Amino acid sequence: MKRLLSFLACVGCADIDHTQPDTGLVVEEVVCSHPNTQYEAQVDINFDLGLEEATGVEFVLEQYNEWWIIDLNEPTKNHSFWHARMQIYDFVCNESFYYDFVIED
Repeated sequence: MKRLLSFLACVGCADIDHTQPDTGLVVEEVVCSHPNTQYEAQVDINFDLGLEEATGVEFVLEQYNEWWIIDLNEPTKNHSFWHARMQIYDFVCNESFYYDFVIED
Protein backbone atom coordinates (compact mmCIF):
# COMPACT_ATOMS: atom_id res chain seq x y z
CA MET A 1 0.00 0.00 0.00
CA LYS A 2 1.22 3.52 -0.75
CA ARG A 3 0.54 6.56 1.35
CA LEU A 4 0.90 10.06 0.00
CA LEU A 5 2.03 12.78 2.37
CA SER A 6 0.66 16.28 2.00
CA PHE A 7 1.86 18.13 -1.11
CA LEU A 8 4.29 20.86 -0.07
CA ALA A 9 5.18 24.10 -1.81
CA CYS A 10 8.50 25.85 -1.66
CA VAL A 11 9.22 29.37 -2.85
CA GLY A 12 12.79 30.64 -2.80
CA CYS A 13 14.11 27.57 -0.97
CA ALA A 14 17.74 27.76 -1.98
CA ASP A 15 19.85 26.46 0.89
CA ILE A 16 16.94 26.19 3.34
CA ASP A 17 16.38 23.18 5.58
CA HIS A 18 12.83 21.97 6.10
CA THR A 19 13.16 19.94 9.26
CA GLN A 20 11.24 19.21 12.40
CA PRO A 21 12.68 18.48 15.85
CA ASP A 22 13.57 14.85 16.60
CA THR A 23 10.29 13.78 18.19
CA GLY A 24 9.83 10.41 16.50
CA LEU A 25 7.75 12.13 13.82
CA VAL A 26 8.61 12.32 10.14
CA VAL A 27 11.59 14.58 9.48
CA GLU A 28 12.30 15.87 5.99
CA GLU A 29 15.08 18.00 4.57
CA VAL A 30 15.07 19.29 0.99
CA VAL A 31 17.94 21.57 0.03
CA CYS A 32 18.17 23.05 -3.46
CA SER A 33 21.32 24.85 -4.62
CA HIS A 34 23.31 25.73 -7.74
CA PRO A 35 26.88 24.80 -6.74
CA ASN A 36 28.33 24.47 -10.25
CA THR A 37 26.23 26.53 -12.66
CA GLN A 38 23.02 28.54 -12.64
CA TYR A 39 21.58 26.14 -15.25
CA GLU A 40 21.92 22.99 -13.14
CA ALA A 41 20.29 22.52 -9.75
CA GLN A 42 21.42 20.10 -7.08
CA VAL A 43 18.61 18.87 -4.85
CA ASP A 44 19.62 16.96 -1.69
CA ILE A 45 16.84 15.00 -0.01
CA ASN A 46 16.85 13.43 3.46
CA PHE A 47 13.74 11.80 4.88
CA ASP A 48 13.34 10.06 8.25
CA LEU A 49 10.19 8.17 9.10
CA GLY A 50 10.95 8.19 12.81
CA LEU A 51 9.41 5.07 14.31
CA GLU A 52 7.53 4.07 11.13
CA GLU A 53 8.68 1.30 8.79
CA ALA A 54 8.60 1.42 4.98
CA THR A 55 9.72 -0.75 2.09
CA GLY A 56 10.43 2.27 -0.10
CA VAL A 57 10.14 6.05 -0.35
CA GLU A 58 9.73 8.05 -3.56
CA PHE A 59 10.39 11.78 -3.91
CA VAL A 60 8.24 13.69 -6.41
CA LEU A 61 9.30 17.16 -7.57
CA GLU A 62 7.43 19.59 -9.85
CA GLN A 63 8.23 22.99 -11.33
CA TYR A 64 6.34 24.63 -14.21
CA ASN A 65 4.58 21.36 -15.14
CA GLU A 66 7.88 19.47 -15.38
CA TRP A 67 8.01 16.41 -13.10
CA TRP A 68 10.88 14.41 -11.62
CA ILE A 69 10.55 11.26 -9.52
CA ILE A 70 13.33 9.45 -7.70
CA ASP A 71 13.45 6.45 -5.35
CA LEU A 72 15.29 7.38 -2.17
CA ASN A 73 18.15 5.17 -1.00
CA GLU A 74 17.44 3.15 2.12
CA PRO A 75 19.08 4.12 5.42
CA THR A 76 22.45 2.53 6.16
CA LYS A 77 24.74 2.58 9.17
CA ASN A 78 26.60 5.50 7.51
CA HIS A 79 23.45 7.45 6.59
CA SER A 80 20.51 7.06 8.98
CA PHE A 81 17.85 8.68 6.74
CA TRP A 82 16.29 7.74 3.43
CA HIS A 83 18.30 9.95 1.04
CA ALA A 84 19.08 10.95 -2.55
CA ARG A 85 20.74 13.67 -4.60
CA MET A 86 19.32 14.94 -7.87
CA GLN A 87 21.13 16.95 -10.56
CA ILE A 88 18.52 18.74 -12.68
CA TYR A 89 19.10 20.97 -15.72
CA ASP A 90 16.89 24.03 -16.20
CA PHE A 91 15.58 23.92 -12.62
CA VAL A 92 15.59 27.20 -10.67
CA CYS A 93 15.94 26.84 -6.90
CA ASN A 94 14.74 30.32 -5.98
CA GLU A 95 11.47 30.00 -7.92
CA SER A 96 8.34 28.13 -6.82
CA PHE A 97 8.46 24.35 -6.84
CA TYR A 98 6.41 21.62 -5.21
CA TYR A 99 7.48 18.32 -3.74
CA ASP A 100 6.01 15.31 -2.03
CA PHE A 101 7.00 11.94 -0.60
CA VAL A 102 5.29 8.63 -1.39
CA ILE A 103 5.78 6.01 1.31
CA GLU A 104 5.49 2.35 0.35
CA ASP A 105 4.44 0.11 3.25
